[in-house]
Order: sequence, then structure tokens, then C-alpha cells
Amino acid sequence: MIKVLSLNLTYRWFDLIKSDKKKVEYRVVSDFWKIRIEDKDFDEIHIFRGYPKKGLNGYASGVIQKFKWNGYEKKIVNYPVLEQEINCYCIFLTERI
Repeated sequence: MIKVLSLNLTYRWFDLIKSDKKKVEYRVVSDFWKIRIEDKDFDEIHIFRGYPKKGLNGYASGVIQKFKWNGYEKKIVNYPVLEQEINCYCIFLTERI
């Protein structure tokens, strides 16, 4: 069975990934994300545009992007919205499926 990390994003970030302008997805290091990311071996990452409904034939086109799991790096990044540095999981979105 394929091991998938599923991430829901707002339209803005989803569309930037779709246009190849964003190659890394960030998640703030927290107990919530630690349980879901650390020491896990995924096969794929599925990025969803919002929280789409799944129909009889799966998801509508354009609401999901799939990537091969290429790991993550834990590092401190400058978060411009809060104007501060934050410890994050940097999840690499480099190889589309």
C-alpha cells in the first residue's frame, strides 16, 4: 500500500505550487506535525486545493497535485507574514507524479 502525506493548502499556495513557483511546503515544527512527519517513510505527497469533496470517480481535476516523497529538512526560516524566524519542516516538492 502506498504511504501518502496529505496536505491541504489555501488556493494561493496551491496555485503557486501548480505554476512551479513554489518548490517547498512549510509546516511549523509542533507536536502535531512531529507525529505526522518525523520518522515516517512516505511514498508520495498529495497536495489538495482547500478541502475538496471526493465524488464517485475520485477528486475533480485541478484540486490535487501529487509528488514523489523526497524528504524534508528541519530548519529555521524567515516567515515574512509574522516578520520573524520560525523553526519549520521544509517538505520538498520536486518530482511530480
